[in-house]
Amino acid sequence: SVFRPQQCFAIMIFFACLVVCISNYGVEARGPLPEYMLGKFQLETSEGFSDFMYKMGVGWFQRSIACTLYPVTTISQTEDGEITRETQSSLNTKTETFRLNTPYQSDSLTAGQPSTVVARLQGNKLIREMKRGDKELTAIMEYSGDGEKMTATITMKQDPTIKAVRVFTRLA
Repeated sequence: SVFRPQQCFAIMIFFACLVVCISNYGVEARGPLPEYMLGKFQLETSEGFSDFMYKMGVGWFQRSIACTLYPVTTISQTEDGEITRETQSSLNTKTETFRLNTPYQSDSLTAGQPSTVVARLQGNKLIREMKRGDKELTAIMEYSGDGEKMTATITMKQDPTIKAVRVFTRLA
């Protein structure tokens, strides 16, 4: 059988759309965050956090206390895309408010010293890249398919052997 011009045109349009879709696959989302990333999560397990804090200049006493805490992290967002991450423990509460792909200042992972942070969304991961002086950190919060677990992996560019992996379980 022979294709008519209308059929050829429809097939060309289909393939053009297919190429556009495939070329956009894997492009980072700009937000807002998907629903499964929002809510309250409590720390369940932690590995390598003391070594990470040591490399960040945190003293022994503070590291010892921090490693006994099981904080609750609450992630929320406004309709216009402003994201708030609040972390509560029995000792303190830290709050960060930011927008995806927009630099902001934070001291949450840099031993109380301000750093420049950029957060981006990539699939099921919220990735925060931080720079403070000569230190560059990456914190990846990866969510399970059902959103019940959040695994935070923190690495230091200058020393890739230092890695903290903290697993959180959804509370609400």
